[in-house]
Amino acid sequence: MLSLLLDAYCVVDANNQVVAFNTAFSELCGLSFKKILKVGNFAELVRVNPTRECPTAEIMREGKLIRIDELSASTDAYPALKMILSGMPIISAQGETMGAVVTIRNVSAENELQAKYYDRMRESIQDGLTGLFNKVYSEERLLRMIQLAYRETAPISVVLVDIDFFKKINDTKGHQAGDFVLSKVAKLIRDQGRESDVVGRFGGEEFVAILWNTNAQGAMVFAERVRTVVAGAGIVFNGDKISVTVSLGTSTFTDTWSTKAEPKRTMKDLIAAADEALYEAKRGGRNKTVQHTKSLPKKAA
Repeated sequence: MLSLLLDAYCVVDANNQVVAFNTAFSELCGLSFKKILKVGNFAELVRVNPTRECPTAEIMREGKLIRIDELSASTDAYPALKMILSGMPIISAQGETMGAVVTIRNVSAENELQAKYYDRMRESIQDGLTGLFNKVYSEERLLRMIQLAYRETAPISVVLVDIDFFKKINDTKGHQAGDFVLSKVAKLIRDQGRESDVVGRFGGEEFVAILWNTNAQGAMVFAERVRTVVAGAGIVFNGDKISVTVSLGTSTFTDTWSTKAEPKRTMKDLIAAADEALYEAKRGGRNKTVQHTKSLPKKAA
């Protein structure tokens, strides 16, 4: 059972020699079973600051349970090891100290795993180029917001933003310039939003802004602000000024929509309405905002 512990575990004798240990201790030391037994001394395997007493020796000297938090040490596997060490002496029936039992929690490894976890979580929801939320996560957030809006009868607006003539930028300025434009436009859109808003990259040169508790008029104000800021940004890449404009389409979910509709269908209808308005802006000459004003479908109970 001890060999299955995730924390490192070992037993030392009265001479501080390691006489038993589990796989986690071997991994902590970065040494094989035979090598650990050959080195033997705990202080040589887990090297603490030279000015500090070896913790196993301290346990045996104190003759009581000891826990040391944030102990710094080094092993062959972890040159900068942070650990939590707990141990208690092994005392014979005659009262003699025969050794100690020690467990070590590798805080360094836990921190690394936690950092990797957050990195992977961030990668799963973020667009790598712009740092905005990706399409999948943006739609997940929109779905949750619609479900909440059903209960609170709060308006939600969707704004789709598309960079005008983006292919021409890639073809004439190069893909690096195109990526630079994408990242700059993404930041400009995000800077216009509030903390409660969700801004994501919907793919290619298209972005989405989901505005909580925002009616149709508020959506137009936001969209026009984005359009004006982008047009006046004067994006410069490698000394070359690139003129960039965007077209936008907006749609708004209000209490006139059927609250008995299936939320996923409502989400698709809301995005489709904004997309229709966006293409109307494109057909109307670009660098403009169009608001979807047609009646939106209601679902039967």
